Amino acid sequence: MKPDATFKNIFSYRFMAAELVRWLVGELHGARELVEALDFDRMERVPEQSTSGPAGGKRSYASDIVWRIPFRPGRGGEWTHLILMIEPQG
Repeated sequence: MKPDATFKNIFSYRFMAAELVRWLVGELHGARELVEALDFDRMERVPEQSTSGPAGGKRSYASDIVWRIPFRPGRGGEWTHLILMIEPQG
């Protein structure tokens, strides 16, 4: 399995994408309050955008993974979301 396909598979799971946000944003960058305001139970995957290689090339790329994570009620309204975009590189 190619590295980009492996990472796409891993972060296609809600739990893994949520853990990435908790670690990267909350722990590594110290924005724990932001992470605590997110409603991971209502997190949903957004349809992917297809990506292809250069014209006439044989190489193809994995599509981006996009997650929409709403903030908990009372934190700015129903339309406030964090958009998590993961682009596997291989």
